[in-house]
Amino acid sequence: MIDVDIEEFIRKTKNFLVFSSTGFKEIENEWLGNSMKYFISWAVISSILYGIVFSQGWNYSFPSNVMKKFEHFMFGSVEGVTLIILLILLFFSLSIIFLLINSLWLHIWIKLMGGKGDLEDTINVVIYGGTPSYVLGWVPFVGSVSGIWGFIISLFGIKELHDMSYKRAAAAVILSSIVLAIIISALVSFFIFSYAFSQS
Repeated sequence: MIDVDIEEFIRKTKNFLVFSSTGFKEIENEWLGNSMKYFISWAVISSILYGIVFSQGWNYSFPSNVMKKFEHFMFGSVEGVTLIILLILLFFSLSIIFLLINSLWLHIWIKLMGGKGDLEDTINVVIYGGTPSYVLGWVPFVGSVSGIWGFIISLFGIKELHDMSYKRAAAAVILSSIVLAIIISALVSFFIFSYAFSQS
């Protein structure tokens, strides 16, 4: 059972929704376990909200027919409460995986751009920089804005925790995102063409 201080949780959430480095200054020497409590709490909440929204086809970031095909591919003909539970578990698992991969990948680029902090600092950037997505990412239409919002919050974190300029911080985030997008696109294209070739 995770012991979460509700007042601290709410205070941190507010701090990491504003364009300021104040929140990161407060957690600069924080034990990583406290950051993980914050992350797990929001991962549970947002996964539940994502699960409900996606199960109803309300997330307009994707066409409803695409979502239905995805759900059928992942879970077959499962519907109702069972589908919601499976989606919640899926989103929660993905949030953990994303935290680990994104932290390691971003840390490489931060170091290449001259960052002075350690991996724990980068994990904190990813955790707290994701606050706008935790709060709004599940909301139809509005969710896409949370990514840009989180990007700006993360710049404050990288600057503060890694002692970098905003330009170098932005370069680290943008370059890591572009290279990762290229790698993922290449892998997806490979699997699509491989599947298409196998069916021909």
